[in-house]
Amino acid sequence: MAAIPPELHGSKLNIGDKDVIKALGLLWHPETDTFSYHHHDEHRPVTKRAILSEVTSLFDPLGLVAPVTVLGKIFVQQLWSVKIAWDESLSQEHATSWLKLKSQLPQVKEISIPRYVLGDSIRITLHGFADASKKAYAAALYVRSCDSNGNVVVNLLCAKTKVAPLKTVTLPRLELLGGDLLAKLYKKVVPNLPFKVQKTYLWLDASIALTWIKGSPHKWTSFVATRVTNIQTITANCEWRHVPTESNPADLASRGLLPSQLKKADMWFTGPPFLQKHPLEWPNRFVSPVTVPEEAPPMHILSAKINTPDLVSNSKFQSWNSLQRVFGYVARFIANIKTKRQCKHKWSMGDALPSPLTVDEKEAGLQTAIKLVQRHHFQDIVAKLEMESPLDKRHPITSLNPFLDTTGMLRARGRLCKSVDLSTASKYPFIIPGDHPITKSLFIHTHVDLMHCGPRQLLGTVYRRFWPLNGKVLANRIVKTCLRCQWVQPKPAEQIMGMLPKFRVSIVERPFMATGVDFFEPIWISTQGRGHKRIKAYVAVFVCFTTKAIHMELVDDLSTPGFLNALQRFVSRRGCPSEMYSDNGRNFLGARNLIYDAQERYNSDEHWPAVYDWCRSHGITWNFIPPRTPHQGGLWEAAVKSAKFHLLRALGNSSLRRSEIETVLTCVEAILNSRPLVPVSLNPADEQPLTPGHFLIGGPIKSLPEPYLLEKNLNTLERYKRVMAIKQLFWKQWSHEYLHTLMNRTKWMREKPNLLQGAIVLIVDKLTKPLLWRWGKIVATHTGVDGKVRSVTVKTTTGTYDRGITEVCPLPFEDVDQVMTPSES
Repeated sequence: MAAIPPELHGSKLNIGDKDVIKALGLLWHPETDTFSYHHHDEHRPVTKRAILSEVTSLFDPLGLVAPVTVLGKIFVQQLWSVKIAWDESLSQEHATSWLKLKSQLPQVKEISIPRYVLGDSIRITLHGFADASKKAYAAALYVRSCDSNGNVVVNLLCAKTKVAPLKTVTLPRLELLGGDLLAKLYKKVVPNLPFKVQKTYLWLDASIALTWIKGSPHKWTSFVATRVTNIQTITANCEWRHVPTESNPADLASRGLLPSQLKKADMWFTGPPFLQKHPLEWPNRFVSPVTVPEEAPPMHILSAKINTPDLVSNSKFQSWNSLQRVFGYVARFIANIKTKRQCKHKWSMGDALPSPLTVDEKEAGLQTAIKLVQRHHFQDIVAKLEMESPLDKRHPITSLNPFLDTTGMLRARGRLCKSVDLSTASKYPFIIPGDHPITKSLFIHTHVDLMHCGPRQLLGTVYRRFWPLNGKVLANRIVKTCLRCQWVQPKPAEQIMGMLPKFRVSIVERPFMATGVDFFEPIWISTQGRGHKRIKAYVAVFVCFTTKAIHMELVDDLSTPGFLNALQRFVSRRGCPSEMYSDNGRNFLGARNLIYDAQERYNSDEHWPAVYDWCRSHGITWNFIPPRTPHQGGLWEAAVKSAKFHLLRALGNSSLRRSEIETVLTCVEAILNSRPLVPVSLNPADEQPLTPGHFLIGGPIKSLPEPYLLEKNLNTLERYKRVMAIKQLFWKQWSHEYLHTLMNRTKWMREKPNLLQGAIVLIVDKLTKPLLWRWGKIVATHTGVDGKVRSVTVKTTTGTYDRGITEVCPLPFEDVDQVMTPSES
């Protein structure tokens, strides 16, 4: 009535003389909307008949004054136990006790109880309390309503009491009978309530009885098992909890109160004080007794263990939103089944689509999925928390101080409980396993929703509501395997640096048996005569794999004939190599083809036998490194760099004649062949450092002539043997001083997984942005002598290409459906 404006109030309606509606002794006051009780005091003889009539005259169908009526029930039971006749006078002791109680009964008129038990509620919960004493056991139901501002209203709904049997019964059994009475009261009242109850909590202060109710019925004796089965069947959707005795209002009804005492007992009418607080502050500590009576004899049963499947893990969810949607409809279905009446969101097979899920339904579905995951992965933890047993200190979840909230969800209770800036979800986040698909789906959804944020922001956002175990590792893995992130910032593949070729670490017959060749940028040559002009020319650099000796030839152009002429001059001066290595330049490809064609012509029977024999004995095997892999030709790339270093400082921007250029190239070649292969010693007594020139002419090329001082030690040898001895001395020094310097790897020092055929990669193009690089699929892999993949063949929409592994960027293509949104795809 207070919520209705005064101007809308009607005229006062008089019902009877005193504005009170009377029904069988129960009075209702419309103005105050309260109940009260009427008691008619009669002066009759003190007999059992008169006492029973007066006790039953206090009509209390809802049990609102049960602590008073139970005293009358207990007194009548005492009269029956002493076998007093109906009209027989009572003994002095019984008469005194009755007169004391009768003198208090008129005060029951002063008790006023509100009829309306709800406030402006948005969440209603039902709380039942049960207790027992040696004389009686009782049960009471309370309605707790909470509005949007957090204001809580708790009122007594109904109660029921029963006297204890005359036959001696143990107190734990009486407590169990109290729990059974509470379950029956709940079963009778809840279906007739005009409002929806979100959750029901049932409280007991007896540890033994609570252990019986939470345990399996087959573990107890027949008396206990029968009642536990009944209780568990009725209260399957309720949560049983332990309450201290001083906070149990049913204790008042089990012991009884005089009307004068009941008027002051606020806990009976408004429930225990803890119901006014937040659910997280309710009593939640239950210690199971060490020994539990009424245990049935052990039974030996053979049974098969059935592993409960993880419904969330085994289900196929394309995204986090689909998971919420599916479990939201599951939560709606469960709610419709529980209500047992026409639901608001009804959907039949003839309809096109069900009505959209509400926010509450999606939240309920999400909590259902999280709860299933927690119950499957933290089964032992949940069981111990329900039994209030200590947790294993070695378990990673123990440091989070986990607890079960009112809905049975596993939450973390950290050190932020006193924070006023954080929400309840942030202070008590849900604990989820880090290796579960639902956790991965949550991280992927958050990563995409935050526009592909980094792992630190991703983890911080998830921590606002959830606490995943090993969340940092998962956040880094999600970002690392995100297709979009790897596409924007691709990383080329790597592999441990390969073994050196055989020609680089073995003693050969002479230098340039295995040779690498490359060109470098043009130099300008001035022509002679009138109208002289500048023309471009190129330099071909030949490098010995074994001794690092260098030979340079001036080439008129980059055509195949021009290179063949330079190659012929090189062979004429340095000898014919058995192995040639180069990159994939067109002039090198043409030269190889011409050499192979020449071999075929020379091998035919139409030419001279001498030419045929020479070609077979001097054939050249040409090897190419994969395209765009200059690191595999590092030997000649370094030689080109050194040659350009000296030429740039010697020539500058000037242009010389051809003969002058050839002279400069010869001098640079001599300088490069005079570089020491090993670090120079500062001790003047040490031998001369080994250079490539020692293998070409017997000493450094850029040095002054010295007299031959070893003649007297070699005078017994012939000239040929003397030269061979010096040559072997150089190779021995090469093995002892130079070869071991090639042992260390300067980069790519760790083994990486090989690229697999069928993998999706990006082809590196340093002239464009990564988002414009071409996608391709590896159709073939090429391994080195160590079994590691060094190059791959990639098929794209424009063709097939051979590339080194450093020129392709692998993509985490297996997660493309999870990481990329439809618009991004």
